[in-house]
Amino acid sequence: MKQSMKHAGRILPVVLLCALALFLATRCGGGGAEKSAPAATTTAAVQETPDSQISGRVTIQGVTDYSDVIVVAEKTTDGVTARVLGMMAAAENGGRLAAKQALATPGVYTTTTGADGAYTLTVPEGEYTVSAFKQDAVAAQPRAVSARAAAAVTVNFELVATGKIAGTITLPASIKAGNTVAMCYLEGTSFTGYIDASGAYTISNVPVGAYNLVFVLGSTKLSTASSIAVTAGATTTTSATALAIACGAHSDCPASGAQPGYCLNPATTLASCTNIACNTSSDCGTNKLCQNGGTTSASCAQFACATNADCNDNNAATIDLCLNPGVLTASCNNYVPATVISFSPANGATGVPTLKTQFRAVFSQSMNPNYFHTGLCFRVEDTSTGAYNNVGHGWTASYATYDNNYGIRVYWTTTNIPNDTLVLVLGTKYNPAYFGTARYLSLKLSTNYTIQQVSSTNCGGTGLDLQDQYGNPPDLSGVLTAGSFTTASYPLSQ
Repeated sequence: MKQSMKHAGRILPVVLLCALALFLATRCGGGGAEKSAPAATTTAAVQETPDSQISGRVTIQGVTDYSDVIVVAEKTTDGVTARVLGMMAAAENGGRLAAKQALATPGVYTTTTGADGAYTLTVPEGEYTVSAFKQDAVAAQPRAVSARAAAAVTVNFELVATGKIAGTITLPASIKAGNTVAMCYLEGTSFTGYIDASGAYTISNVPVGAYNLVFVLGSTKLSTASSIAVTAGATTTTSATALAIACGAHSDCPASGAQPGYCLNPATTLASCTNIACNTSSDCGTNKLCQNGGTTSASCAQFACATNADCNDNNAATIDLCLNPGVLTASCNNYVPATVISFSPANGATGVPTLKTQFRAVFSQSMNPNYFHTGLCFRVEDTSTGAYNNVGHGWTASYATYDNNYGIRVYWTTTNIPNDTLVLVLGTKYNPAYFGTARYLSLKLSTNYTIQQVSSTNCGGTGLDLQDQYGNPPDLSGVLTAGSFTTASYPLSQ
């Protein structure tokens, strides 16, 4: 009895070791696969961590061998499959990707059935569309499923005969010339069709049933046609399978006379052409501006003038001036040029008993104070000797009060002198430190002078002429030059 127990004690560990080895061999596939077991799941591009299974069986009417059926599970986003999303992304950049080529898109998992039609797909959890087809001859309507962690989903298919959907999409020239590709697909599936050069498309190998047909331009949804019926061996073509886009840009819409074309709701099924007043001011004609250009509220607005020539009133006595040219606030100003209405010392006056002689010109309108350095220039001539001084040439200075260090000042627009008055002062003091022996302008004491040659041209030596407020020279024709004045009998004090 003890002998038997002893041998039993030796045998038990061996039995346990064998059982463990058999268990590990079975887990590692050492036991082999059954004849009809499905092929392993293949994934596209990026391998994700699998944590759910989708399995089932595929059958085909009239046959007993159900092998080599391709089963596809692809993730969906808002009901759109991964393959269709990949195709739309390619279309956005001008690319075309066939549905079978799109099997390499991330989020797409494929396998094939064994002879008994069984299949298993191992996928990450998520929302999927599962479909099955064989050799473009038979297929099954796709199914939407939810795969959850550590849970199995069973989806069985029976492959049926297929048909086609065909139609046309009419696209405007701007879209045809662009890089974006138009396509269509059956909602919730990866059955797709691209638009060819003539605008035609065909979606082939569609299982018998009813579908919603979605039209897209790149990744932009254009329209959906509902309940398109597909029958075995036939091509479905109805008005619902046709789509027309009136315009994708303003260039697709013809002009009507001077009114340019305008595209409303471009590149959508609501697109339509209309005409608007203007895109730019060139659409509006002479002396008009386009307001709100390129919109349905565009309008052409008239403005008064673009140049002075637009303001010609055919009156030789006036100056024709366009203010704010080329804008809506433009206006014409036909005005009489500025004239000198008084000039003192008055022509003909004598005996000016002042320490300095002041000349004051008053104009008929405001002058341009930015040009005070130009002023007026004239000649004062000693009546006893015929010697003369040119007043204004090179001797005008900034507007200020009289300075005893200088013999001449011209000033304008100070606090007590309006813009229509120009004041020039001559002194009777000689100061060689400032003027030198050759260039002083101080006048002689007790001397009679006459006024000659009054002008407003380049009187400051700056090359600028005296101007009125509108930039025009004054009319000096009324200033007499035969007057005279007498300087003081004593010099200016130091």
